[in-house]
Amino acid sequence: MADGVRKPRNGDQLQQGFALLLDAFESLSSPVEEVAPFNDFLMRFHDLAETTDHGKHTEISEGDLCRLVESFEALWRPYVEENAHQPPSINIWKVAALGLDEVRNCRVLKWLLDPNESHFQGTRFLRCFFAVMGETWPDEPEAPLVRREVTADADSRLDLVIEFRSVLVCIEVKIQAHEDTAQIKRYFETVGRPVGRQFVGRLLTAHGEPGELIMDGFKRLLWSDVANALKRFAHSCGSEDALAARSAFVSQLAMQYAEFITSYFQSSKGAQS
Repeated sequence: MADGVRKPRNGDQLQQGFALLLDAFESLSSPVEEVAPFNDFLMRFHDLAETTDHGKHTEISEGDLCRLVESFEALWRPYVEENAHQPPSINIWKVAALGLDEVRNCRVLKWLLDPNESHFQGTRFLRCFFAVMGETWPDEPEAPLVRREVTADADSRLDLVIEFRSVLVCIEVKIQAHEDTAQIKRYFETVGRPVGRQFVGRLLTAHGEPGELIMDGFKRLLWSDVANALKRFAHSCGSEDALAARSAFVSQLAMQYAEFITSYFQSSKGAQS
């Protein structure tokens, strides 16, 4: 809260003040212990807002609510100041409003996977990605080519393609969208039989069994697997792990994306065919 919550003078001001409190609580990923009792208060306010909308009677008086606001302010302001140097709940991907949008999330994933991108981490995350896919890393001198939205045929495009001399990786990304097995089969028939190259196909989804064979060379890869790859890449920053990020900033971005995936995607069941 920028200026705190002043003592309300009427019902509308009261509700506006407590709406700000709700936003403040929701922004906390791990509230300090003394703030925890206010979780009960949030439930009480939620009930109050519902009963007020329907013109029903509530047992919570304006005086009670004002005292709760004042108590919260006494705890909230020191908490904000103490955590100003390292905000506990900031997540740049949430702020950027990626949500469950497949195109936006593909852009982030492509950026992390591409060794030629601005993160300057080379193939470190890409190798973490190969590890969670259960695939052997192609030991080649040249950096792979990572592309997004690659045309497969006249009717469709592949979400992500990773090209080595000896391996071609095609990834179809789904978060909530319908899983089209006919589309996957068409991808395999179109690009999945490269001469002299191993084909690796993955259907990236938020649900199902990891490693499950979907169709014609395509296996299922879970977003939780991607989160695990991100955590390995980020957690070991500064260590001797060859796959660890060398930049603390990139490490933090990767960890935040892992947290974003865990909190947003795991609740998504996806559309079933």
